[in-house]
Amino acid sequence: HIFLERFKGFWSRLNFQGKITWRNIFLYKGRNLMTIIGVAGCAMLIVTGFGLSDSISGLPNEQFNQVKMYDGSISLNMDASQEDRDQAISDLSENDDVEDVLPLTQDILMTDDDAITQQIVSVMAFKADSNYRDYFQMQELDTENQLSLPDEGILITAKLASLLGVQAGDTVTLIDTNNDPYEFSVKGVITNYLGHEIYMTDAYYQTVFGEESENNTALVQFENDLSTKDQTQIMDQVKDATGVIGTSLNATQITDFEETLSALDLVTVVLIISAGGLAFIVLYSLTNINVSERMHELATVKVLGFRSLEVSMYVYRETLFLTVIGIIIGNFLGYGLLSYILNTVAIDQVFFPIVIQWPSYLYASLISLAFSIVVMIFMHYKLKKVEMVSALKEED
Repeated sequence: HIFLERFKGFWSRLNFQGKITWRNIFLYKGRNLMTIIGVAGCAMLIVTGFGLSDSISGLPNEQFNQVKMYDGSISLNMDASQEDRDQAISDLSENDDVEDVLPLTQDILMTDDDAITQQIVSVMAFKADSNYRDYFQMQELDTENQLSLPDEGILITAKLASLLGVQAGDTVTLIDTNNDPYEFSVKGVITNYLGHEIYMTDAYYQTVFGEESENNTALVQFENDLSTKDQTQIMDQVKDATGVIGTSLNATQITDFEETLSALDLVTVVLIISAGGLAFIVLYSLTNINVSERMHELATVKVLGFRSLEVSMYVYRETLFLTVIGIIIGNFLGYGLLSYILNTVAIDQVFFPIVIQWPSYLYASLISLAFSIVVMIFMHYKLKKVEMVSALKEED
């Protein structure tokens, strides 16, 4: 007897095959537990593989089209006159292919924490009444709320906050090239996938640095239908202006970012294929052992009149049930393994979000189930060869 028989309403509704399946599941506990563990491990690896793809494949697009909503930037020549710098921005703004230009102050600081490798931090200061929200998403990491620049503090990007171990309400100290320290009050942690940045108003910049901010950079938004080639031509023209010292296009950074992540795409494919192969081997081995040890029992049910397909289903009902349980457990474990891998392999300059889309869970489940069905087909031909006369032999 098994404990399920105590639930009379449930047990009485089961047919003969259902009762036999549940009895066998509880009878062969050790072997069935190994099946669940094996399937869960394989499903976990497949989910992790798809999760890696989900987490990294869209990063370039999200970073340069959602987190940062501009197409390029120009660095102003601070040795040139203010008139020349203003003229460069004016000429760029008047270009028919340019939608908008946002001047800002951009400086470079460094971390001063012995516990981590020294990091370069980009400091960005905007006028509080400027349209900076059209250029930066500034989405809070935990709540996904859209933040505005605080009056007395900074917004810090997620990876830098993680490395420094700070959150909203803490203070962070950064140093310049002369090792002079500057202390900032953290008011929010925002999503950013590449590089370390802090954002503030020009008023807070003056409070911390003791001097007024001076625009040395301008961000550019081109018209939506402008090709990369045309963007490059415009930037090349701007580069020749007296008030400009250099230009940068996000399209180039997207290409570089994609090349960096392409190696992880190969890891994803290898992981999924290897996990699928492992699923086949594990399921085949466990099913083969299960069938081999129960030949006497299977021959007996053949004597009782079970046809070949019925004999196979006599075993496979258990296997299917255990496979589904293993897949469900593997889906949960896959998220944990993905979190561990991304936190382990991530470099200091890159923040990997932990993302698994629902189709990935579905595909991982179907792949695991497909290998289980393939194993069942192989074993079906073995079960067809079971001779009924062996049921009359004495068991060893």
